[in-house]
Amino acid sequence: MNPDEISNSINAALLEPLQSYTPLDSVLIWFNSLLVLENDTFNALRLASDVTPKGGVKTFVMRQCILCMQNHPLASCQKFKEMKLKDRIDFVRKKELCFGCLGMGHFSNRCLARKKCDVCQLKHPTHGCNEDTTSSMILPVWLYHQEDPDHQIMVYALLDPASNGTFIKTETLNKLGRKGVDINLRLNTMHSREIITTQKITGLKVEDLERTTQIELPMAVYCRSDIPSRRSEIPHPEMANKWDHLCELTTKLPRYQERIEIGLLIGSNCPKAIKPQDVIRMQLELFLVGE
Repeated sequence: MNPDEISNSINAALLEPLQSYTPLDSVLIWFNSLLVLENDTFNALRLASDVTPKGGVKTFVMRQCILCMQNHPLASCQKFKEMKLKDRIDFVRKKELCFGCLGMGHFSNRCLARKKCDVCQLKHPTHGCNEDTTSSMILPVWLYHQEDPDHQIMVYALLDPASNGTFIKTETLNKLGRKGVDINLRLNTMHSREIITTQKITGLKVEDLERTTQIELPMAVYCRSDIPSRRSEIPHPEMANKWDHLCELTTKLPRYQERIEIGLLIGSNCPKAIKPQDVIRMQLELFLVGE
């Protein structure tokens, strides 16, 4: 069975090429890494015992930063953080580091020690996330299954046109009392391509808070343990009131509800939910979009 294929979420344009390894390749990687260590007169590398994968591919992490040569890992380097996103990615690729942990000796498709991003909560170092731009919106909706329309729960939905798939948080699906079908999903992100085992659910619908608009979600909605998002991006009246050109929206935005979880990611395969009704333009051609 061929896996479904999704290009998911924030900054999904750049992909690291998949690497195929034979057992001999793994031995050569390990042997070359030993040669690097043997000639490491500055003691810049060490073998991290806590990140040795079960498959036998060793992971080397930096004791001395390979960018500024100071005594800290690359992920903590201020100079590295100040680089543009494209330059950071090019640097990691040029140094043949893992996009999942910034270690040496393997690529991200074989990484068993992936770091968690502080920004989007995906499994990659924070260096790979673009904090300066976002193309997503978050709004509260009523969610239910078409076979049980009386059982509705309120969740925040992340509208993400950079994703061509729609996802539901596993915990949210459990609250609906529904189960999906087990499938293999090919997930393409900025940092890796991987095949994951998940569930596919059909028959989900959402409504706006006033229940005036009903939208049927795509035939295939996929489960994820977490929806990468930042609650600070949830629009609310107090946020709009800070800007003169947005004051007119204060009466249209729902109040912020801390107890409501972000349980949905609706992608571009649900255009009825993504298409904006109003656009407010600013001097630099930036704009705020929303229902």
